[in-house]
Amino acid sequence: MRVGRVLAAAAASLLLAGVVRAEISSDQAAAIVLLPKLTVDLDNGIDTLVRLSNTSQNPLTLHCFWVDATPRCVNGTGNCIVAIGAPDRCTGQCVDDRWNETDFRIVLTARQPIGWRISQGMRDCRATADPDQPCFRLDGITQVGPGGQSNKGSNILPVPHDEFIGYLQCIAVDDTGAPVDRNDLKGEALIVHSGQIGVPTQVDVEGYNGIGFQAIAGRNDRDNTLCLGGCSPGQCRLTRSRSCFSDAECPAGETCTTQCGRNDNCPSTGPEYDGCPNILILDHFFDGAVDPIAELPVVTDLTLVPCSQDYLRQSPTPTTVQFLVFNEFEQRFSTSRRVNCFKEFQISKIDTDFNANSIFSAAVNGTMTGQTRIRGVADSDDDHGHAMVGVAREFRCAAGSPLDNCAVVSSASFNLHSQGRRPQADLIWLPPE
Repeated sequence: MRVGRVLAAAAASLLLAGVVRAEISSDQAAAIVLLPKLTVDLDNGIDTLVRLSNTSQNPLTLHCFWVDATPRCVNGTGNCIVAIGAPDRCTGQCVDDRWNETDFRIVLTARQPIGWRISQGMRDCRATADPDQPCFRLDGITQVGPGGQSNKGSNILPVPHDEFIGYLQCIAVDDTGAPVDRNDLKGEALIVHSGQIGVPTQVDVEGYNGIGFQAIAGRNDRDNTLCLGGCSPGQCRLTRSRSCFSDAECPAGETCTTQCGRNDNCPSTGPEYDGCPNILILDHFFDGAVDPIAELPVVTDLTLVPCSQDYLRQSPTPTTVQFLVFNEFEQRFSTSRRVNCFKEFQISKIDTDFNANSIFSAAVNGTMTGQTRIRGVADSDDDHGHAMVGVAREFRCAAGSPLDNCAVVSSASFNLHSQGRRPQADLIWLPPE
């Protein structure tokens, strides 16, 4: 009997709590997909294959953005592409001051997957098209698919230059370019290495899933400001028909069922899309630790991208990112870095320029593996949030390689884990089409 009462109480509490939505995901279709790490370095045999899929039975239109975040090499020669061990690495200083976006449109037919190399792009198959370049055969003029569907209007631009590093974000829209709440898009990225250093005939492929932000049904107000996460309104406890974000918005003597700050950039009904996580979790080898299976030293590369994006003004907002590092003995270390629109770093260079002295070095931390918890520090500005998303890449290096010059033998990419949600909304500002 007592167990029954407990179960009944638990069920009642769940009903009162309402529906709690899942946050970002890398294994479910969504309305917004972000691929946070894409790179091209053709001289070193590196290119990235992007795959996007429409999971629905209806055509899907996407508004996509390349973001060029390639650092410039100053006071030296070479390039700043993070290809660990590359002989033409910048001999001077790499400056992260570039944030240029290029937008384009894609129309996918029902259940259609597409894929292209980012160095090439993908256009319709005109008579003058290069036969060695991928193209959309369903151009809507010479050829259509079942039900008259086609890829008419699609024009995937290649990335703007070789020696590129950046990311891709695609958003589900309607024919007019207004965002829609259709959770039908999935994406993957495959970074392909051919002709690697020391083993020119070997091909190595690393891949990860795109990060999906699901739309919340019925919330989209179809403007060019997208609201990701943050507070949802509650109700005044007596005047139940009245929505509120705090007690001050209720009649005198009443209280609100929620207490959080209203963001005037978001609809009055609350967020339009799932929010970004409060904390990212990276489980990793410490740099220089020897993999007991491969018997090779390991280094890890971390890429972080802010959830808030200003494609309208192309004006990134700096965020202070905190790192809490735990080794196998649960000893804690910490550091912080500033991130603008995009940041990629070998983890043992997050806190110092001397890898061997880093808290991410196995020699310093004293264990092979650890966990790092990553959090963007929020402020009171409602025009942007400070949550982060990211991806990690793990490299096995040739025996004897120094930490700052890994001779890559093999690589792997993987998505980060996440935890919690935050009351501040992140915003995506879109330009008019």
